[in-house]
Amino acid sequence: MSNTKTLRGFATISYWADDVLAAKKWYTKFLDIEPYFERSGPDGQLVYIEFRLGDFQHELGIIDRRYEPLMARGDSGFVTASVVDPFGNILGIMYNPHYLEILEIQKN
Repeated sequence: MSNTKTLRGFATISYWADDVLAAKKWYTKFLDIEPYFERSGPDGQLVYIEFRLGDFQHELGIIDRRYEPLMARGDSGFVTASVVDPFGNILGIMYNPHYLEILEIQKN
């Protein structure tokens, strides 16, 4: 399969889609290539597709809108994540804009 489309100047472009399967069909036809990578969610529905384009195989990702960052949906900026290390320990990471407000008050 020929990969003639290019994305000059970009390494990664991601779009949010309400219907990833419909987006897959449209972009596959438009770009004339199949996705390089696909991922389904826990419910079995397609939630992510990735095309590789151009000389440097830049990424065009289509992501299910259900996974859009919360700030884009009006959240205040609080972010949390957790990972499990190889020993089974849960490491929690948090960003809370409230702490920046407290830090600013303490400076004054």
